[in-house]
Amino acid sequence: MGSYGMIILFIPLIVFFAILNPTFISVPNIINISRQSAVIGIMAAGMTFVILSANIDLSVGSIVAFSGVITAFTLKAGLGGGLAIIFGILAGGAVGYVNGKITTKFNIPSFIVTLGTMYTVRGVAYLLLGGRPIWGLPKTFNFLGGGFVLGIPTQVWILVLVFLVGWFILKKTAMGRHTYATGDNCEAARLSGVDYKKIILWGLLISGLCAGLAGSIMVSRLSSAQPLAGKEYEMKVIASVVLGGTSFSGGRGEIIGSLMGALVIGMIANGLNLARVTPYWQMVFLGLILIIAVIFDKYRQIKKA
Repeated sequence: MGSYGMIILFIPLIVFFAILNPTFISVPNIINISRQSAVIGIMAAGMTFVILSANIDLSVGSIVAFSGVITAFTLKAGLGGGLAIIFGILAGGAVGYVNGKITTKFNIPSFIVTLGTMYTVRGVAYLLLGGRPIWGLPKTFNFLGGGFVLGIPTQVWILVLVFLVGWFILKKTAMGRHTYATGDNCEAARLSGVDYKKIILWGLLISGLCAGLAGSIMVSRLSSAQPLAGKEYEMKVIASVVLGGTSFSGGRGEIIGSLMGALVIGMIANGLNLARVTPYWQMVFLGLILIIAVIFDKYRQIKKA
């Protein structure tokens, strides 16, 4: 749909949900939406690199749980919040690197590889926690997920920073140009001297790092690490990126569109909750949104051709 389409979609969504429940446009709820959207948005920034290269990462939700567990263990060991965040991010990056290495070395579709790691990594999170959450984390760590800077939630500032870095890489560096080239036509990119395998590896690594950061933020916000954290987030993240205009076939899209898509997904989820729509119907709506976004993307490709 693209970033411009997202902007046009914002206004009727806000009006619709405000009519259903005036609380939707209250300051506390706007802050709540921004927090919910920030986690999905950070993950969507990483996913944009993957989808632009014509790949997919289904493991991001499980990485959130796994990196959250590592973050919590680091905190429990008394190593401090800074190291806990670093270890959480590195844990996500390690999974992303494994995804990229297997995908490129053995020429296995990333869909299959990340589907496998999706189950494997979540299983490891369950094993490390024994199926039970970790509680009693230091209250000072809550600042990352529950604090404010200049009246704006901390994770929103982090979201902005992540997208600025992502935008710079995609628009101002050779890696960004090569990412678009790889997704647009992998063989043509190879003949032009682009190391497309390296680009795919880096995309999945960045996706893992972003999911790892999201996991640390969730631990901070919930003051606990849970093996179920991030469950089904991969669908919200993919929907955000595709809804934001990034083509499933790769090579086309903008990272700012992914941010807009994450905000729309967050608004819809929050509005449906306030309207007391059951989670089952919310899953139906999310699936329909993804299908519509893919159909719209396909229509654009046909029209362009």
